[in-house]
Amino acid sequence: MSNKTILEVKEEWEKDLMKIPGVMAVGIGLTKDHQKKCIKVYIYRNVSSRNASIPRSIEGYPIEVEVRREFRSRS
Repeated sequence: MSNKTILEVKEEWEKDLMKIPGVMAVGIGLTKDHQKKCIKVYIYRNVSSRNASIPRSIEGYPIEVEVRREFRSRS
């Protein structure tokens, strides 16, 4: 596990994760079993739910992929 906080790791890696085709957002949440903090990578519905470019973990923090519809601004 990294000596960095999950927020520090997310902020350091967010730009690289956002460059992966189909990724629309990166955040922090809990794993599906609600036991650990994880980095959430949100992808569009029409992209493979486990894009080979998305790592399974970064610096010891797990990554979970969530498939979503496109986010839209409410302006």
